[in-house]
Amino acid sequence: MDMDKEIIIKKYMRIAIEEAESAKKEGENPYGAVLLDSEFQFCHKTHSKSISLSDPTAHAEVQVIREYCRKKISLSKKLYFDLFRRTMCNVF
Repeated sequence: MDMDKEIIIKKYMRIAIEEAESAKKEGENPYGAVLLDSEFQFCHKTHSKSISLSDPTAHAEVQVIREYCRKKISLSKKLYFDLFRRTMCNVF
C-alpha cells in the first residue's frame, strides 16, 4: 500500500474510533465504522446501535451500510471487510 493511502486509512480509523467513543457514551457497544468509496473518499460514518435499536444485527459495520443506503444508493461503492467470524456469527 502506498504512503498516501496508508495516511488516509489512518485518518478514517481515527474517525471510526471517535464513533466508538460516541457509542460508549450513549451506552452502546463501543464500535465505530467508516465507509469509503473505491477512491478512498468518505461516504458515511456511524457506530453500533444494537442496544438502542434492540437489534442484535445493528453492528457498526452493518449500520454504516444501512444508513448510507438510506441516504444515497450508489452502485459504485465497495465494501471491504475481514473474513474473521464474529462471536455472533458462530452461533449459526
